[in-house]
Amino acid sequence: MSVGLGALNEIGEVFRQSNAPNKLFLIMGPTTRKLSGDAVAGRLTKEGYNVVTHVIEGGATFDNAEDALRRVKESGAEGIVGVGGDSIIDIVKYVGF
Repeated sequence: MSVGLGALNEIGEVFRQSNAPNKLFLIMGPTTRKLSGDAVAGRLTKEGYNVVTHVIEGGATFDNAEDALRRVKESGAEGIVGVGGDSIIDIVKYVGF
C-alpha cells in the first residue's frame, strides 16, 4: 500500500495487488470529486478498470444509501470504492454489506 505525496500515481498497482475486480463503482461526495475523486476515476480507467462513478449529495442519509445500492446493482459492478470521508465511507459500507 502507498501513502503520502504521489500515492495516487500508484493506485493501479495497489488495486492489482489486491486483486480488485475489473468493474468498479466509485462513490464520492461533490467536494471530494473536485479534490481527488475525478483523479482516482481517471487513474483507474487509465489502468484498465471499468469505472462507474456516482456523486452523493447531502451526506449519509438512508435515501442516499438506498439510491447508491440500487445504482450499484444496476451497474453490474463487482467492487465498490469510496473516495472521501465519514459519510461517504458509511454509505460504501452499507452498500457493500
